[in-house]
Amino acid sequence: MRPRYFLFLLLVAAVPVTALAQTNELLMTGLDNRGDNISIFSYRNGTYQPVWSANAGSGAFMPGGRLGDLNNDGVTDVALTRRVTITSRKQTTFVTYLDVYQAHGSYATGEQTWDRVVSTLVTGSGTAFIGAVGDFDGDTFNEVLISKPNPYGYEVWGGATATSSALTKEAALATTGSTVWISSAAGDLNNNGRPELLVHTPNDSTISVFEYRPDTGYARIAAVPWIGPIDDGDVGDVNGDGQLELVFCGGFRKSVVMEWSQSAGYHIAYESDDAGRVVQSCSVGDLDDDGIANFFDAVGEGYRVFRGGYGGYQQTASGGDQASGITPLGSTYVGDSDNDGSGEFIHAVSISVTTGRGKTRTTQTQFHYLLRECDGTGGFTLTRDWTTIPANSGGPTFIIGDLDPYR
Repeated sequence: MRPRYFLFLLLVAAVPVTALAQTNELLMTGLDNRGDNISIFSYRNGTYQPVWSANAGSGAFMPGGRLGDLNNDGVTDVALTRRVTITSRKQTTFVTYLDVYQAHGSYATGEQTWDRVVSTLVTGSGTAFIGAVGDFDGDTFNEVLISKPNPYGYEVWGGATATSSALTKEAALATTGSTVWISSAAGDLNNNGRPELLVHTPNDSTISVFEYRPDTGYARIAAVPWIGPIDDGDVGDVNGDGQLELVFCGGFRKSVVMEWSQSAGYHIAYESDDAGRVVQSCSVGDLDDDGIANFFDAVGEGYRVFRGGYGGYQQTASGGDQASGITPLGSTYVGDSDNDGSGEFIHAVSISVTTGRGKTRTTQTQFHYLLRECDGTGGFTLTRDWTTIPANSGGPTFIIGDLDPYR
């Protein structure tokens, strides 16, 4: 998950898990001790090698980046939000931009770059997070689901084209309550061919389900009772029944699965054991190569892995460092980053490191990005640890996917 800005996550445009056969890259933000840094790695010759890295020039990227064709030119883009601090003599405020990056060049020429093709101000006062990217209204163009903690609310942005770099707000979801984190997501849980937008509305203690209707626009079609702050969520087929489910987690110290069925509608199907601490982040993906998506969560200093199926939902693995002074950052992602056909997951922790003695004693905060892979026996091995010293950091974003359509 992310540093706790008290926002909620919105899950959008998720798709069922499929075989990990494409060639993927690994994207991370916040390296090189800069919150505005974006870096892309490719696994080659047994190691993760840097392909491209750049600084946005101001601000810090927020957690919750997503992939999607946002300027609708047939090429996959990277969507990120970037918060910029505005300081005056009287006060300090934040504005947040929605940035879209797209690949150009090729490995063959050695000129591979990802250029920023869209930069749109989405809030002139506060922070914003991306919950999902997808075609929510059936117009064949992609939109972005945005969560805003201040001012509170959820919005749908879209409208960019191959010749226009402008994104505009297309809709504001009529919700009662505030967001706490990214607390939103999207996916076709009810199998009617249209993705639902799933957002947390804590003031009326529900998870609200919105769906686009041509005659009314985005309408709330269901509300599932839920009490407790939601910090993150993701969508996938986590029980192998061919339908999508919503997985979410948060300050109630559990991971929870919400399903839809013809008989029961939208309902809570599973609650994990109490972790004894806040569950900061969760992600969905096939980690044990059985064709069914797992979900894992970041719990305090460690992690837990779950799966569903005919035997019901169950926790299958756990681990991670338990040292004092280690706190989670919250961003997580699942994917095949080394293209070996087996899924990995990446999560992040913050560690306070003290060196020296007496007058030379100093304490430094380090971010560690931890990549883990299934060891074939049900456990998970730490395969890589990237370290950065944050400066103006909003918390890292991780994305594993095919970021280079020109390969």
